[in-house]
Amino acid sequence: MNQFRRQHGLAATREVKALSELARVRSETLSRTGQLIHTDSPSALLQKLQRRGLARSQAAENLLRQSPGRSAISEWGGRSVERSNLVNPDFQWHGLGKNAGKTGCYVVLLLTD
Repeated sequence: MNQFRRQHGLAATREVKALSELARVRSETLSRTGQLIHTDSPSALLQKLQRRGLARSQAAENLLRQSPGRSAISEWGGRSVERSNLVNPDFQWHGLGKNAGKTGCYVVLLLTD
């Protein structure tokens, strides 16, 4: 992801373990249910982060059922909303979760300012 950001003239983001844990749990839920849906509104996501001591003013969630042989970043880079999250200059922190299930590999990327 940071290589993608650098290619677009942006600073790298840094991993926050608590964000990665939240993303991992989310990817497990997606894998278990087989549904690739956003369950939280942007404001609900911010509230969830705040309850975990991660108060932020902006947050985004990229979801993916990963295609075999393709990287998550290359797939998100081809989608307008997910791409705009990746290249948002306000985002400084990230958390990544990944879980393989019966219906595919689910990847969750959380980004915050």
